[in-house]
Parts: sequence; C-alpha cells; structure tokens
Amino acid sequence: PVWASSPVISLTSSIGMASRDRFEYQELDGIKMHVGFCDWSKPISVPQNAALMTRAAIRAATGPVPKPVHLEISAEMFRADAGKAPIYRDEKHGTVTSRRIPPPAGVMKIIVERLLKAKRPVIVAGKGCIISEAWNEVTKLAEALQIPVVTSLGGKGSISEDHDLAVGTMGRNSRVVGNNTIRACDTVLVIGSRLGGLATHRWTLPFGEKTLFQIDTNNDMLGHNYKAEISVLADAKAALEDALAEIKRGKLARKEPSPWTKKIMADIKIWR
Repeated sequence: PVWASSPVISLTSSIGMASRDRFEYQELDGIKMHVGFCDWSKPISVPQNAALMTRAAIRAATGPVPKPVHLEISAEMFRADAGKAPIYRDEKHGTVTSRRIPPPAGVMKIIVERLLKAKRPVIVAGKGCIISEAWNEVTKLAEALQIPVVTSLGGKGSISEDHDLAVGTMGRNSRVVGNNTIRACDTVLVIGSRLGGLATHRWTLPFGEKTLFQIDTNNDMLGHNYKAEISVLADAKAALEDALAEIKRGKLARKEPSPWTKKIMADIKIWR
C-alpha cells in the first residue's frame, strides 16, 4: 500500500486503557504494529475526539501523497459518549484528487521551452499520473509537443497503449522499444515516478546521463535517485494543465513530429 500510494484506513480496536501493560489476554500494541507501513498511526484518546480523529485519518490517507494510515480505538471508547462534538464531512477532502498542489509560476513554461529545444526528448509517465487522473493531460502534452511517452508499470494507462506516441513500458518488465528509447533519448520529463529499481531495471537505465525534469507531489522523491535539473513539487494534472496553457498562450505546439519522434514511432511499429 505504501509503494502503491494506496489510500487505506486501518481501523483497529484495542484492549481498554485500565488493562494495558498488565499482561491482559491478547494484548497487542497496534500502534507499533502499524509503524512499518503507516507513517500516520494514532489512537482516539478521548471519545469527544472520535469525529475529529476520523476526519484526520481521512485527510492523511487521501492527501497529495496518498498512503495507508491507522486509527486505533480502545475498548472503552465503543461505549463512551462522544458528547456534542460536531460530526461532519470535510467537503473538500476525501478523494486523492481533492487537494492538488499547483506548480510554481513560470516553471512549466521553462520546461516546455527546454523540451522543444531538445533533440531527443521523452516523457516518462508514472503512477502519479494515474493517481492524479492526468491521462488526458499527458496525452495532450505529448500531442502538442510531438514527444513519445514511455510509462512505468504503475503508469500504464497514462496514454492509450495504441496511441502513435505510446512507446510502452520501461524497466525490468519492459518492452524492448521502451528501454531502448530511454537509452537513446537526451532529455526526460518524469511525471509521478520514483525512478526506482523496477522502473529503471535496477538503475541500469542511464537516467543519470540525461537532462532530467521531474514533477512529483512527494518532495522526498524529487532528485532522489537521479539529479534533476528542474524539480517541480506539484500535482501531475495541475502541472500539465499549466504546461498546456503555456503552449496555447505562446503558440508553441509542433505541427508535425521531429525526426527523432518519427524514428521512435517507426521503432514502435517494428516492435508491434
């Protein structure tokens, strides 16, 4: 669930506070048990906070970086009076796309201009594009700039598999043309991928030799495995919408594929 950025809420009961630390039958420390896969693991400490903590768990699980979380409810809480604490739903929260981080002003214009100047650019679409529901924006950006799109396994679906610009997957379980495209390119826009061992075929794909632009909602991933010339802390859909607006504003769209893109499109047909 952590690696997949799955918004999971683990609700567990526990023995009553009065019986804790006295070797009660089936006494378990649920908080410690969840530490390995939940970096948000908290108890409901008083009944009046039940609704508050439930909303907190939902917000944590469905934030810009979705993740599994844990909420522990001790036995006496089930019989306790929650009092008059307000019970309501956060209207703006509760789905993984409810809070989008916008890109800094002007940064996507710079990236678009750099991609247009590159001789052999590639877009790498990762799981973040799927979480962000940015498949339309990935496709529109690829079409506007006439750039081929490679995906990680988690990013499959970021562009239709039968699209002329869809190279396919890269990494350990890659299409041959997918890894070959990464080896041959000179500039990469990575959107929502950690560039981990699976996506990079145990880090043997030469991302470190490329000009790298990286977009991610998780600041810990930006420039982590490979140095990024431009790092953008932003939601994939929001960042790509901004890029498309810059392309429209500056009339930057390419009318036809470059020689590089034509070669990759031919390679895709040969592979198929």
